[in-house]
Amino acid sequence: MVEFLRRYNLSLQLGFLIIALCSFSYYNYISQKSLFLKQLQNDSSDLLQSVRSSIVKFNSIERTLSISSLVSNMSFKLEIFEFRYLDSEGVVVNSMFEDEVGKPYDHPGIELALKQDGEFSEYYSMGQYYVEERDLTKVMAITFPVQEGERRYGIIDLAVDIGEFDYIPDASRDAVMSRLQKDTTNLLNAIAGSIVSRVKVFETLDLPDFLSALVAQTGGTREVSLADENGVIYSSSRKELYGDKESIVQFRSQRFRQHDGKHEYLMMVPLNPEESTGDVMLLAIDADHYVDNERKLRFTSIATSLLAIIVSVTIAYAIYSINLRRAREENIRLEKMVEERTDELRRISQTDKLTGLANRSYLEEHLEIEFKRSLRYQLPLTLAVVDLDHFKRVNDTFGHLAGDAVLREIGARLRAELRETDFVGRFGGEEFVVIFINTSLEGSLKLAELLRRMVEVSPVHFEGQDIPVTASIGVAIRNSAHEGYKEIFADADQALYQAKEQGRNCICYVNDGEVLRYHSKTVIDD
Repeated sequence: MVEFLRRYNLSLQLGFLIIALCSFSYYNYISQKSLFLKQLQNDSSDLLQSVRSSIVKFNSIERTLSISSLVSNMSFKLEIFEFRYLDSEGVVVNSMFEDEVGKPYDHPGIELALKQDGEFSEYYSMGQYYVEERDLTKVMAITFPVQEGERRYGIIDLAVDIGEFDYIPDASRDAVMSRLQKDTTNLLNAIAGSIVSRVKVFETLDLPDFLSALVAQTGGTREVSLADENGVIYSSSRKELYGDKESIVQFRSQRFRQHDGKHEYLMMVPLNPEESTGDVMLLAIDADHYVDNERKLRFTSIATSLLAIIVSVTIAYAIYSINLRRAREENIRLEKMVEERTDELRRISQTDKLTGLANRSYLEEHLEIEFKRSLRYQLPLTLAVVDLDHFKRVNDTFGHLAGDAVLREIGARLRAELRETDFVGRFGGEEFVVIFINTSLEGSLKLAELLRRMVEVSPVHFEGQDIPVTASIGVAIRNSAHEGYKEIFADADQALYQAKEQGRNCICYVNDGEVLRYHSKTVIDD
């Protein structure tokens, strides 16, 4: 787990940053959208109150045209026992008894009044008063037509309580009845006239037209519909919705809808909260500005998220590039360090610790490489084995530290005198090996003589003492009989042995299998 976190640390941080920025952008989108919706709801609430108030006022105007109110205002203080107004079909439109409204009224006078032939009985003649008992009360009643010209608007059934008239003397009763009939007739004429006038006025008050005008005049309102408790629309600013039962489903299940290419916010509220009639008002409010703002907000949110992602990825890529560059630089540094260390280790593994020359293993490795190159390209290859004379005497006389100083000094002189193409190494003890590359035997002997003189000419200084040093040198060149460098080395070692035998501080070499001593004036036949 730790390794996973370490390996994918940057990716995890980038993912977390992107999620955090997108979440913040989404939260901002939701918050702003909620504010827009709340503002729309507040605006809709204001429109709702305005529309509801207008409809309530319209209904109040309708109620002012009600016949009950009319009768109450024009009763002339008569003791009206019963009053009902029926339409031309005999259905009760208004009555002192609410349970009668909407039902046919069963009475002989009404039945006769509804006959089209105009024949009436003598007792129940249209517009004539008659006396009868209703609910055990003696009343004076009349069936009175409400009409203008040929148009009949309805029928008034009016009954006045005359029970107390029984206690009036006969001589006075006729006068009282006559006055009562006159007052009642005046009332009926006034009611009929007012009914005709008000019905004409009311006919001009069309609720759908009123709702259409209300929508046109109320800014932001697209539709106003009224539905009963069963969900049936009985009035609407859109007349095609009369009797519709499906539209209310949208208002119940949706907040928004698209109608005629416009976006609308839907509301369904009680028509009049103060009255529990079950009627509801359906209000569709212009929501184009809300949808436009919501789209802009959504676009801004998406753009912000994308920008945040791009910035995050860019930053992450920059960090990754920097880290990658640093890692590469560090790798280069480490590789260089490893290379240097490897070179150092290789140098240490190939170098004699005391003299700084190539050690025996590297010397033999180099000898093998040069032998193969010489054999392949048929180039001359010469070895010189340099051995310091009486080196044990130096150690015994001056000490081993002095001997080490002599070896270091002689190694330095050999390296300084040789060409860049030549190679020198310490074979072991006081013995050095020099490889002369692409050099003839004569040239190699001359170089060997220079080395011998360089060793002899100057003593080695150690702790205030001069230590004389000489060297014996054996030289051999590769010939066709040699199968490896060891055979050349064996010839050079044999020549060295002869140099030791001939008094040291001299050079011997092998030529055509014969060991000879070299003198500076000797001519060598290659």
